[in-house]
Amino acid sequence: MKKGFILLIAFVILQSCGSSSTITGSYLNMAMEPKTYNRAFVMAITENTVARNEVENAFVARAVAAGMTAVRSIDVFPVSFKEKTVAGKEVLDGVIKKSGADIVVTMALVDEKHESRYVGGSTAYNPMAYGYYGGYYPYYSTRGAYMYNPGYYTEEKVYFFETNLYDVASEKLIWSAQSKTVNPTNLKTFAKEHTDALIYKMRKDGLIIHQREEAKK
Repeated sequence: MKKGFILLIAFVILQSCGSSSTITGSYLNMAMEPKTYNRAFVMAITENTVARNEVENAFVARAVAAGMTAVRSIDVFPVSFKEKTVAGKEVLDGVIKKSGADIVVTMALVDEKHESRYVGGSTAYNPMAYGYYGGYYPYYSTRGAYMYNPGYYTEEKVYFFETNLYDVASEKLIWSAQSKTVNPTNLKTFAKEHTDALIYKMRKDGLIIHQREEAKK
């Protein structure tokens, strides 16, 4: 048996250092047999069509760049989550099977919070030497360069996501990960950073074997 749990594709991993997205936990179904997957059905579950498009684009782009084929759900399954409706199982099964996918990737926003964080002041009070008090300009020029900056509270937007991988043939869960994103700068940047964090964690959990590691076997 090859090293690692499942060989999905030979991704070239980009480290997600400095990303605002971090993986907070993951689950690997060790009962599943190692298997190679070639075509993914990528589905972002959100009522925001723009967000759905960007998130699915980011994941599909990484898969295609690695030589795997992938299908965006928004192209073949335009259900409106905004209307709080979901398609029946038979309908979804039909769409996935028609796409030829052998693995399903789902991504969903599961919680959103606003948290307060205290930022400490940058300087503390320190008396200056006597000479600086001898005239207004020495005092002005020196103290002006070291003005006291008091601490303050800032609001942070924190988003919690869950990503699942399912085997189409058995419909069983392969892998699940929970992630947190803090103050995303914009949708496109978030989608890329989040995808990078997910792919990196997949490799760490043994789902993805690096191309150079596979070549050594």
